Formats: sequence, structure tokens, C-alpha cells
Amino acid sequence: MVTGTSSQPTVSLFKLLKLWAAIGIQSFGGGPSTQFFIFRTFVEKYHWLSEEEYLRYWAMCGIVPGVNLLSLCILIGRKLGGAKGMVVSGLALMLPSAAITLLLTIVFLGIQNLPAVQAMLKGIVPATSGLMLLVGLRTARPLLRKSKKEGWFSVLVACLIIALCVALILLAKVQVFVLLVGMGFFGALVLPLFSKSTEKAENQ
Repeated sequence: MVTGTSSQPTVSLFKLLKLWAAIGIQSFGGGPSTQFFIFRTFVEKYHWLSEEEYLRYWAMCGIVPGVNLLSLCILIGRKLGGAKGMVVSGLALMLPSAAITLLLTIVFLGIQNLPAVQAMLKGIVPATSGLMLLVGLRTARPLLRKSKKEGWFSVLVACLIIALCVALILLAKVQVFVLLVGMGFFGALVLPLFSKSTEKAENQ
């Protein structure tokens, strides 16, 4: 059962419990698969979040300590179910997956050296990498779409920032927190100047 306006839906706690528990149970492969299921469920299937809203939540989670996906879960739970939705969403996501992880770890310790298990792991790693790439593309899509509406100059700036961040992490080994905070200040102080310059050029 869903009530409220289309911009601020209110989802029943039982519905939230079912959805987050299903995500937790299916999230094999770690963070990328969990993020994929969250996006597909709340953005693509039920449309309770827009792509831009999801991206904004994910950006907020990137600058806080702890497990980012749990923070994202709590933010979505707060939007859809209030304070109780936060609690239900967090527990429903973590408890099933934690129980499965515990059981699998116990089993894995006994069979980790078997050739068949090692062969399976060689297939899982590329699959996880593919999921990470897919999640990255989906995360960048609303940013690039919004930049395109603002003009091709904004698209160029967004692509340059993405490339710069990748280079800083891979080559300069910049800490993620430092990078996120730095880019936040960059966006607040520098990007508005580019926008004003672009508007002036278009009006002339």
C-alpha cells in the first residue's frame, strides 16, 4: 500500500520490509550488486525516486563515514516511511545478508582450497567488475543528462571532472574523503562562475 503525493510517497512498513529483505538476500557480489538492486527497485520499478534524487542521496552518503549502502538505505527508508521506515529498512537490508554471509563463510573456510571453488572465484571477479561498471554508468547518466540540458559546455566540464577524479584516485592516490570534500567545494565555488560566463556568452 502506497499513500501520499507522487513527489513524497509513503510506503507501508511491510512493503519496505519485503523489498529491502529481498535486496539483502539477492545482493551476492557485494556493494555493486546491492546498489544495482536498489536502483532497479526504487528508481526503475516503483519510481519512488528520480534518477537525480538517487544520485543526490548517493553523493550525500559518500561524504559520511561508515557503510555507504546502509546510509543510502536509511535515507530512502526515511523518505518513504519516516523514522520507522529508517529502522525497518536498515534491519531488513542487513540481517538477512549478514546471516547468509556468516553461513557461507563457515562453509567457504572448509572448501576454499578446492580447484572447483578457485575456478568459480575466477568467474565471479569479472562478473563483479561488470556490475561495478554498469552501476557507474547508471550513476553518471542523470548527471550527464542534466548537464546536456544546460549546454554542451556543462557536459564537457562534467566529463573533465569525472576524468580528473579517476586520475587523482588511481595516479595520485588521493583519499576518497578528501576528493569528495574538495570536489564539493569546487562545485560550490567554481562551477557557478562557469555557469554565469556561459549565460553571458549565450546572451551576447
